[in-house]
Amino acid sequence: MTALCRLILSAIFALAALGGLEHPKTFMRSVGDYQLLPPGLVPLAGATLPGVEALAALVLLLAVFRVPETPGRWRAAVEGSELIVTGLLVVYTVGIASALLRGFQLDCGCFDFLGEHLPFYKPSKATWGTVVRDLVMMGPGVWLVSRQRWAGAGVR
Repeated sequence: MTALCRLILSAIFALAALGGLEHPKTFMRSVGDYQLLPPGLVPLAGATLPGVEALAALVLLLAVFRVPETPGRWRAAVEGSELIVTGLLVVYTVGIASALLRGFQLDCGCFDFLGEHLPFYKPSKATWGTVVRDLVMMGPGVWLVSRQRWAGAGVR
């Protein structure tokens, strides 16, 4: 179950990172459209988020093929990546819900670039369905993070 959750999250965040890395200006504009950050922080967030997403996705993918009980720094990197992607999903979900509650009509900005590569994929506006989708995507991360907490308490 752990490997499957890591694989799912790795795929989600690799795709999300690719969009931001492939179209940095579009991604930065999407970050600004949410109006959650001061304008001066939008370029920093837009420039760093795709890299953080890509690195976390890579660590989770590599963790699928390593022994789950590997001690030391590697285990810390894997658990940190699990926490980062879950935290980002929480932030993204709250951001979308906040924008919808404020009446904003905006593109999610998550996987829009897929429309360039997959003819059947059509980017759409952020909706409450997007919030539900993100909550579902959050499930594997919540499971992984809660597993960390119980394992740290000596419960297996």
